[in-house]
This record gives sequence, structure tokens and C-alpha cells, in this order.
Amino acid sequence: MPVTKSFDWFDYTTCICGGARSRQIVTQERMVKMKQIERQKSNIEKLVELTKNNPDLIIVPMVDYEVCGGDEFSTWLGSWGTPKIDEIHTPEFDEERIYFKSNDLDTLGEKIFNILERENSSWSDKELDKKTEEALSKIEWEKVIVVNINLP
Repeated sequence: MPVTKSFDWFDYTTCICGGARSRQIVTQERMVKMKQIERQKSNIEKLVELTKNNPDLIIVPMVDYEVCGGDEFSTWLGSWGTPKIDEIHTPEFDEERIYFKSNDLDTLGEKIFNILERENSSWSDKELDKKTEEALSKIEWEKVIVVNINLP
């Protein structure tokens, strides 16, 4: 049986490109790719763990706007971000936006305050603050598993 030598990308690259500089670039690229794979593996393991521990929660993939760079293609390449449990809300007055309880509570409060102020111009800021807090406390947040889809 003949002895076969496995293909070595580094030797091949050195042969066709020449020298240690090419090998250094390939090695750096490989290290970057290995870090990406490690990060991906960690993020997917965390997602699996969150899903096992919270089987009744939906998974909400949130795609970064930079991933979808234009209308010229139908698919785009992204990478797995860190998954986490959060709470979301889509209010009737702003159906195009999803609010996250962990990040957007102040922004949502400001929107509610501004709406109440427009509708009730005679109320004082103190009354508006109180009504805003009441409205925020009545919001029904939905607990979900959020996975960010980032640039590769």
C-alpha cells in the first residue's frame, strides 16, 4: 500500500507564493479563522444551553443592519453573536421597532412621555412623569432568547 502524504496548505502556499512572508500571512489568517470558530462554537453552545433550560421561549435572531448592505443580493453572510435572555415589546404606536427591556426602557419611556404630552398639553411634567411610569409598568414584556447576527 503506497504511503500518502496529507496536503499541507502552508507548504503549498509557500511554494506558489514564495517565502516566509506568505507563510506568516496564511498563519495569521488561520489564527483569525480559528478565533472565529472558537467564538462561534462558544455562542452556539450557549444558545443550546439557553434553549435546553428555557424550552418555552422563542428564539429571536436580530440581524445587524450592516449585515444586509443593500438590495442587490437576496442573501448575506453573517456570524453568530452572543445569545442572551431578554424581554421584548412592540408597541402599537411604533410597530416597526422592537424594544428590549435591557436596553430600551428609557427610550420607550421618552416616546410614551412625548405621546402623553401631545395628547394632554395641560398636564405638568410631574403628572406626565407619573403617567409615563404607570404606562411603563403596565407593558406586557415577552421573555425571549435573543441571538445577534453580526458581521462575519
